[in-house]
Amino acid sequence: MTRSEENHPLPDQLLPLTESLFHSVVDHMLDALLILDWNGTILFANQSAAELVQLDTPEAGIGRNAAEFIHPDYLEAVIIDLMNVQEGGGGYLNRYKLITTGGRERWVEGLGTRIPFGDGTANLVTIRDITSQKQVEDELVESRERMKSVIDTIVEGVVAIDENGIVDLFNPAAERIFGYGASEIVGQNVNMLMPDPYRTEHDDYLRRYLKTGLWRVIGLGREVSGQRKDGNIIPIYLSVGEIFLPQGRRFVGVIRDISEIKRAERERKNAEEELQKLSQAVEQSPVAVIIAKPDGAIDYVNPRFTEITGYTAAEVWGQNPRILKSDRMPSEEYQFLWNAITSGMVWHGVFYNKKKNGELYWASASISPIRNAAGSITYFVGMQEDITSLKMTELALQEAKEAAEAANVAKTEFLASMSHEIRTPMNAIIGMAELMAETPLNPEQQQYLELFRSAGENLLSLINDILDLSKVESGRLSLDASPFNLGEVAEKACDVADIRAREKNIELVCRIAPEVCQSLVGDAARLQQILLNLLGNAIKFTEAGEVVMEVSREMEITDQQEDQDCLLHFTVKDTGIGIPQEKLNSIFERFTQADSSTTRRYGGTGLGLTISRQLSELMGGRIWVESTVGKGSVFHFTARFRKQQGLEESGTMKMALEKRMVPAAAIKNHDPAVPPDQRPLRILLVEDSEDNRFLMIAYFKHTAYHVDIAENGEIAVERFKAGDYDLVLMDMQMPVMDGYTATRIIRSWEEAQGRRHTPIIALTAFALKEDVEKSIAAGCDIHLNKPVKKAKLLETIAAYTSLK
Repeated sequence: MTRSEENHPLPDQLLPLTESLFHSVVDHMLDALLILDWNGTILFANQSAAELVQLDTPEAGIGRNAAEFIHPDYLEAVIIDLMNVQEGGGGYLNRYKLITTGGRERWVEGLGTRIPFGDGTANLVTIRDITSQKQVEDELVESRERMKSVIDTIVEGVVAIDENGIVDLFNPAAERIFGYGASEIVGQNVNMLMPDPYRTEHDDYLRRYLKTGLWRVIGLGREVSGQRKDGNIIPIYLSVGEIFLPQGRRFVGVIRDISEIKRAERERKNAEEELQKLSQAVEQSPVAVIIAKPDGAIDYVNPRFTEITGYTAAEVWGQNPRILKSDRMPSEEYQFLWNAITSGMVWHGVFYNKKKNGELYWASASISPIRNAAGSITYFVGMQEDITSLKMTELALQEAKEAAEAANVAKTEFLASMSHEIRTPMNAIIGMAELMAETPLNPEQQQYLELFRSAGENLLSLINDILDLSKVESGRLSLDASPFNLGEVAEKACDVADIRAREKNIELVCRIAPEVCQSLVGDAARLQQILLNLLGNAIKFTEAGEVVMEVSREMEITDQQEDQDCLLHFTVKDTGIGIPQEKLNSIFERFTQADSSTTRRYGGTGLGLTISRQLSELMGGRIWVESTVGKGSVFHFTARFRKQQGLEESGTMKMALEKRMVPAAAIKNHDPAVPPDQRPLRILLVEDSEDNRFLMIAYFKHTAYHVDIAENGEIAVERFKAGDYDLVLMDMQMPVMDGYTATRIIRSWEEAQGRRHTPIIALTAFALKEDVEKSIAAGCDIHLNKPVKKAKLLETIAAYTSLK
């Protein structure tokens, strides 16, 4: 036995005493004591722990998991603390909530640490109930927050300073008043909010008060000046109070910005002066002024009122303004007026009033309600200006406008009617010329026939140009917005122009730059019309050389619509006769060419460029020309189109169009062949013109078609019901019954009888867009304009009968 063992004996009988002493001490601890394994299972608990969670005995908690008593909101944090202790991270001290077996919530402060236990370690947790303390803290925080909320939300500025004048409180209202943020002021001397001389004197005032206790400001309010951050001096109303805190005295200033009050006082004084001026202005006003009470009784009129109406002020005082009514205006308008002003709105309008002598006059008027401080209407103020002469001028202009519009409509209708009347015989003329070209002719007859056909085509072109010009000028021309491919439109225009270029042995080149977007939305037909006009002119005025058409992307300075729109630049360049500089600005006018001799030599009316200019402007672009006499011209125009959304252009569409037309020495006449798959058809031809009936029958002479004739719509309906026709050719303008009515009757009869749909082709001299829409609306499948060429007619018939 060692000396140490001799001095400190530990006999076995002392162990029970030590364990009993431990339990006695632990069970009398005010704090709860727990020993947990690393899964959170309770290995040991003292009496305070049992009481904390409302267990009958400490043993009742042994083996239970401590997580049962931890509030769910804090469980994750407690588990993290437990893991940190297990991993050797030291102890922890944390606040969280427990839930007792009785369902009560208690705030606790837990201290955990790792201790040796058996062959391993465990978590020793000491828990103190701080529910009462937390409640006091919460109440204190709530009190502070409530006080802060009051200070932050009051409209007066609150500034607190210590005995040295240093700011330690600066509320949001003070920030608004002085323009400083609280962070800029707190910790600074309050005298920075004061202008001189108060700034330099403030510290002396404060020291004098602390020494003598005398200060004229404490407990009183007075007007002083403050200085904002921007340097502006503002009037403020200041009240100062003193409070005593353990840290020392504080002085609290309550500040109100009285700039608006001072301004209101100045404005009131100014208003009194202005009122006097206003009174004089009303008396001398060139506009009649009427002031009426809420019941409508007139309380005041100015001299101008008596001049306009002939009534004196005494005659109308107490009367209702309805004495001026002329009974020429609907009573509903007066009711609307009264409802508007009595609901507090301002009414503006025009009266047709009657003077005292019975004379009528027009007056532009406005009536406004006047409210008192309580918001009640106390008066109505009306102002009237005699606009009789202006109104008469306006009525005259309106009549002139309506007459002009009527004349414009009459002109358009006249042109449409003349177009129809001219196209009807032109159909027979051009059609017969086409049929004659299919017969054997000697050279002289062939020459006569070519002149015959050329004159007919020129006349038809003139009719089309005049109609287009009329529609543009009357505002009736609208552009379609349909998907199209630019390459196809350009190629088609070049194909048409190439026929004339080959005749003159001129090279025609058409190009589209690779970067140009080709899948577009717009009016392809009108775009093609511009291209054909420019290409036709270029070829017409070029005797040798070439004509080049190019399309590129027009670059814009600001392209805000780049994703949706595409602005294209078209050029048509020729090596022709050129245009004198002084004529460049006038060639786009109606019926204008550069030289009168040009018309005699080359023909034309001068309408093509006018129509092209107006079409390009409708497309959001413009047109212009550059030219040198004897060397040629370059015509430019731009047009804006929308890109087709969601359409990925194919490789072919993205490629540049490079179409080079090789000149040919001669051109052979083309005789359109009869479609190889032609089959026998029964056709009902509805046509009132004998010449056109003869022409149509001649068109079908060498076909397998059997044609029946109906001279008007009424006969056509009878024959259609009695026969079994494969197709109907319907003229739309006929006596007895027109084609629109006949078509509608046929469609109704087909539906009622359960008959198949028979193709009906509108074949008419009406060529306007509205006419096409009218034909389709009546039930026609397609609209063909007269004159119609034999090949076009046969192709259309084949297309619609092949669908059966």
